[in-house]
Amino acid sequence: MSSNEKLTQTDAEKILTTSFFEYLDSLPNNEKVIEKRRQAFGLLEKNGLPSRTIESWHYTDLRVLLKNLPNFNDSQQKLTTVTLYETDDGEIFHNGTPVDEANVTGINVSPIADVVAGGQLPLSNNLRFDDTIGQINTSYFKDGWVIDIDPNATIPQCINISNVSKSGQDHARINIRVGTGARCCFIEQHIAEGQTFGTSVTDLRLDTNAEVTYVIMHAGANEAINLAQFNAVLNQRAKLKVVLVDLGGRLMRQEANIDLVGGQSDLKLRGINLLGQNSRSDVTMVVRHLVEDTTSTEIMRNVVTGQAMGAFQGLIRVAQQAQKTDAKMVCNSLILSDNSEYNAKPELEIFADDVACGHGATVAEINEDNLFYLKARGIAEPVARGMLIKAFVAELIDEEKNESVQSFLDQSIENWLKTHIWGVQ
Repeated sequence: MSSNEKLTQTDAEKILTTSFFEYLDSLPNNEKVIEKRRQAFGLLEKNGLPSRTIESWHYTDLRVLLKNLPNFNDSQQKLTTVTLYETDDGEIFHNGTPVDEANVTGINVSPIADVVAGGQLPLSNNLRFDDTIGQINTSYFKDGWVIDIDPNATIPQCINISNVSKSGQDHARINIRVGTGARCCFIEQHIAEGQTFGTSVTDLRLDTNAEVTYVIMHAGANEAINLAQFNAVLNQRAKLKVVLVDLGGRLMRQEANIDLVGGQSDLKLRGINLLGQNSRSDVTMVVRHLVEDTTSTEIMRNVVTGQAMGAFQGLIRVAQQAQKTDAKMVCNSLILSDNSEYNAKPELEIFADDVACGHGATVAEINEDNLFYLKARGIAEPVARGMLIKAFVAELIDEEKNESVQSFLDQSIENWLKTHIWGVQ
């Protein structure tokens, strides 16, 4: 931030920076964590909120978009849970405790406040100047969970992490380690039902031969602002599939930083962004191939209508020693109204010479011939539009083998279509 910008500190910056020392007393802390909070806050105070002059925030100027924020003491009815369900949605595990006589093995859950109090939570000492989400979250996080999956454990049910906010501010942190050879699935939901401002940081580590499917879904009210960061490290032969789903809100930014540090590790990232009304979305992703013989594919499908705006910034970085990398990235957007907009910026940064890498982006409208075909067979236009939209994203759903994940994605898309295409409240 320049000196001139500092003289014109925004109301949002004032709320964040003037509340820190008072708020610090209410946070789970020990001496080590307090020091890291102070370091993060120092960066936030020094740099302020980013503007479009910061390349990684080019499409999301927080100094303009965050004119004001709800106060910390306005938080109400906030609920964060970790739950496993039976197939009929009956709980078998809730916040670290089996329900009734349920036999649940291989998963260990601890409140983040307890772990922080013991000084066991690893927090980064290397927050970048443009890591605004990391700075805010490290300074203020209060809620969240630490989850450990035992080596060679197989958790047949999806582990549901639910973060529901009614109002005020909400800063949550999730720390997950999946042991060697373990198999599991996570569905992380962020639901904001009122005027809220929240940040979340999820740190995931996959040990050797671990396999994980991880879904992150954001659904916010018209006044909801959510800044989220997902960080993952893949060790040798680890396999990770990430599915990012954004169903709108006043502002959502989802960052994904994924490091492939073990040979033969594999990443599949899929994004489904359904944006309507005045919602604004920014997906910013960096995938780093750091060793030889790793693979990744990233596919984004975006549907934008109303006056919504969206952006995808995706970077694949291949280190000099990461020979035999195979990496592909594509971003496809469907624009449904003249007032909507989607920006795509896929990038490759390659320092190795024995690689197979590529990227691409497309923008299109609904095919009028296909729409006419469906209408000519007696299908009402809103229903026909919904069918074509579902077909546009169906590839990303149909490839999912986990029935719980597939059902969750189907229902999420159906709910969005009801509101934004079919006009059903």
